[in-house]
Amino acid sequence: TLEHELVHAIEYNLPKSEELISLYERAKQVITESSFSVGVFDFVFMRNIHEFIAKGKTEPAFIEALKNEGLYDDFVKETSYIFE
Repeated sequence: TLEHELVHAIEYNLPKSEELISLYERAKQVITESSFSVGVFDFVFMRNIHEFIAKGKTEPAFIEALKNEGLYDDFVKETSYIFE
């Protein structure tokens, strides 16, 4: 939880690139229950781009879902400017 909230503290007021916004919109379309291989389905990331970024940086099940849908490499690339 602390790590998740620290990610919010870092990213919250930074501008989001068009590429990151596009990736977020794509993730909302393709991530489903079947994207998760463990029994936990957490769709909090759909609330807003801030949750998407924090989940993608801190939550193993969501990171795996991003990987399962082929979005993880793009996620790392498109969020790198935030965490440089």
